[in-house]
Amino acid sequence: MPTKKFHKFLPVLLAVSAIALGIHAAWLREVPKTEPDQVVEVAPGIYFRHGDLKGHGHCNNGFIFFKEFVLVVDGNFPSGAEACLADIRKLTDKPVRFVFDTHHHGDHSYGNPVWMANGIIPVAHENVCREMARLEPQRWQEAAKSREDVRKLGRDTPMPPIITYPDKLVIDDGAQRVELLHFGTAHTRGDGFAYLPRQRVLFTGDAVVNGPYNYMGDGNSHHWIKVIEALEQLDVEVVAPGHGPLGDRSLLSRQKAFFLALHAEVEKGIAAGKSAEELRDLLKLPEAVEDYAGDFLRDQITKVYAEKIGLEMPFELEELGLVPGPLPARGDPGWTSPQKVVCAGPALAGWAEDLKRVAPGVQIVFPKGSEALLKEVAEADAVIGMASKEIIAAGKKLRWVHSVSAGVDPYIGLGTEESPGIPDLVNSKIILTNGRRCYGPDISDQVFGYILAFSRQLKASIEGKQAAGGPRLSGNGELKHGGFWRAIDPGESRPEWELRGKAMLIVGAGGIGSEVARRAAAFGLEVTAADPDVKAAPPGVNKLIRPADLLRNLAGADVVVIACPLTRSTHRFFGKEHFSAMKKGAIFINVARGPIVEKEALAAALESGKLAGAALDVTEPEPLPDGDPLWKLPNLIITPHNAGQSDGVSRRRMTLARENLRRFAAGEPLLNVVDKQKGY
Repeated sequence: MPTKKFHKFLPVLLAVSAIALGIHAAWLREVPKTEPDQVVEVAPGIYFRHGDLKGHGHCNNGFIFFKEFVLVVDGNFPSGAEACLADIRKLTDKPVRFVFDTHHHGDHSYGNPVWMANGIIPVAHENVCREMARLEPQRWQEAAKSREDVRKLGRDTPMPPIITYPDKLVIDDGAQRVELLHFGTAHTRGDGFAYLPRQRVLFTGDAVVNGPYNYMGDGNSHHWIKVIEALEQLDVEVVAPGHGPLGDRSLLSRQKAFFLALHAEVEKGIAAGKSAEELRDLLKLPEAVEDYAGDFLRDQITKVYAEKIGLEMPFELEELGLVPGPLPARGDPGWTSPQKVVCAGPALAGWAEDLKRVAPGVQIVFPKGSEALLKEVAEADAVIGMASKEIIAAGKKLRWVHSVSAGVDPYIGLGTEESPGIPDLVNSKIILTNGRRCYGPDISDQVFGYILAFSRQLKASIEGKQAAGGPRLSGNGELKHGGFWRAIDPGESRPEWELRGKAMLIVGAGGIGSEVARRAAAFGLEVTAADPDVKAAPPGVNKLIRPADLLRNLAGADVVVIACPLTRSTHRFFGKEHFSAMKKGAIFINVARGPIVEKEALAAALESGKLAGAALDVTEPEPLPDGDPLWKLPNLIITPHNAGQSDGVSRRRMTLARENLRRFAAGEPLLNVVDKQKGY
């Protein structure tokens, strides 16, 4: 057993060891205790102002002194802004140049007009402007009724930030460095953090607080935890929260522990069949996080409950960019509450309880067999899962049809005898929605599987292994046997090629195309995307063009990816002329629909050597018959239309079906509404 003398010197030994190892432990730095309206220096030139929350509703602020100016963290309410200016003038004669709004809430941004009147520019993440425009005008009006400092400004709306940034903005004058960061949705969609890496200080806004101050109405608690985990990766000793006293980095773990405990207790309640109302009365949090459970707890329980059972827009769908369509909703003329929804397809039956939870008062049925399906559809307001001529004919009361697939060409048709679609659906007022964007992540993953199969010669390596040690191509092009490793003549350039710096052209910049572009950017590819409707280039796209400019851009592409919907205008549009315009040695990939591409022209381009390779997850017809000439092409990969199959896809399309059912029952605009005239 260690001696008492050893215990006496243990703290000193631990401290010395931590310093020697370069470990910046929070307990090695004493964090000042703070009280409301108190200003303390936490590091040279960095100050924390403890806001008077109970008395004036003020948030905490930070003052960061640069060589020639001052940056303030958080705009506060107008009276808080005035108090900050008075305190700064006691500390320095340097002018204040910028105020950083950590998010859009009034206690962190309504003081912007005061700062602007003093020549100080508000800065924030770009989502702060969006959320301020979406949520704050009405809240500003309400605040003006109760707060004199807001009312006396004489404004109808809050003042948005002037300078915005997407992910990171650095202000560094050589003496001081501040990194303004964003890690995604937490307390709000626009949460920003001011990180000072040299002093290991972090200003968090309300994404991290010190006490029971977590308002969750504008954020997402699941992703909030991920944001805190990202903050934990920063080298931080002092944490300046949005509310409550100054703290050390343990505030990060305490904040996360509160959310994890809240999630765990709500999940237990849901599993036990408890309602949100019952949980609000019964739920108890562990003692370790009780200091974070205050007046907001009942609302926090409701929020987490709603997130977990789908009573609000799932964050995963929001991240995919799904938007509501312009549809009749509650309050519109002629709108009535739905009474019955039919779920067609065995996969939906596994989600029966989830679907019923989000549409109380609506009869949700899961008929077995076509006869029972048509019988139930006769009195139904909607069908989820699939549709057919018979279903549309039987559903005299149908207002909405949801297809879990992304392609809707079987419903809309291509204007040909082989593909007439369902005219009674197209020409009706029935709303059609689909599963687009649910498949993008997985299909785009497979796109890069195809690309790597050719660029890294993985296809040849796999085939060589299957041949048990050969055949192999040597440098002179002759087949060699007897060894897995390919002999390369000295000085010969390898057939593998690097993706970095190569050019990709994506036809269709929607759900699949945009996900391909994200991954392409990570590989260092220069991406051009052709799309008739997309207004702004998605992340990863360097150049956005219209389909009319496609031909002239094909010659520069090393990889061409077809990711557009099959419509009357795209039916067999990519043919001989397009393959002729492509660069010799390029790779061609189709993950959209087979009939978009002229099969004969593709085969000719592969046989002639114009294309180095091609990959098809879709064909015409489908499945491709035995004996089809495409099977014999050695530089062609064919997969059985499985790029959009995974556990993630199944979860997303069912989550979308549930969310649209919730919206339909509540009278809210549906997601992924199909323009039946355009066909997508």
